[in-house]
Amino acid sequence: MARIKDTSVDAVKAAADFVEVVSARTQLRRSGGRYTGRCPFHDERTPSFSVNAVDKLYYCFGCGAKGDLITFVRETEGLDFAAAIEWLAERFRVPIDYEESSPQQARTFVNFVSASDSVVAPGHSAPVQFTFHVVEPYHVNSSQPLAPELIPTQLHFSLPGEIAVGKMQYPAGKLMSFPFDPSTKLSVYSGDFVVRGLLMAPATASKGTYTIHAELKYQACDNNSCYPPKKLPFTFNVKVGTRSASRKSR
Repeated sequence: MARIKDTSVDAVKAAADFVEVVSARTQLRRSGGRYTGRCPFHDERTPSFSVNAVDKLYYCFGCGAKGDLITFVRETEGLDFAAAIEWLAERFRVPIDYEESSPQQARTFVNFVSASDSVVAPGHSAPVQFTFHVVEPYHVNSSQPLAPELIPTQLHFSLPGEIAVGKMQYPAGKLMSFPFDPSTKLSVYSGDFVVRGLLMAPATASKGTYTIHAELKYQACDNNSCYPPKKLPFTFNVKVGTRSASRKSR
């Protein structure tokens, strides 16, 4: 079975700030060589949750919950071991190597459907839109998720000097709750969604057809959990020139 290389697992563990990870779930205060706070695994008034920042271990004197950095992420995010490593790697920007193609990495959540016919004249702008399809039974966070720890859906472009893209307009998300946290509503996209923007070309732009490389960054969820962020690369063509007349002059 495909797995993350041990060297990558060790690198992620070393780079991750355990106090930062835990602080996203409960407020911590330093107490000597440790940090304490209210346990994120059960309701309590008196802090009984202890965090060892050096060894990256935790223990609750109230409910007995204990473990290390990876266990904490698995329990709080609802992830398996590999997904927990990927979640931490994304958050702390650690590259991951796999011993073989990973099923998690190969899973498809979103497909690029199309980009509108794009022609822009030098010194002018033209509208452009991109259509994507979220594969059932998944949903992806909208461009404005309701929780700070969630990754927004965003487009990024690698552009030549002759073309710029701006004034991106993302659709409003649909509010949904999921079985893994029914008390919380998430702003998500489902099925097809369209992102609109403007193409711009300076007056000095050379005429011709340009291939634009882009990627959609997103985070998918299903009824069980939210998955680590992923990137969907795609390309589209932009013509710098004059659009052919579609109507005869009167």
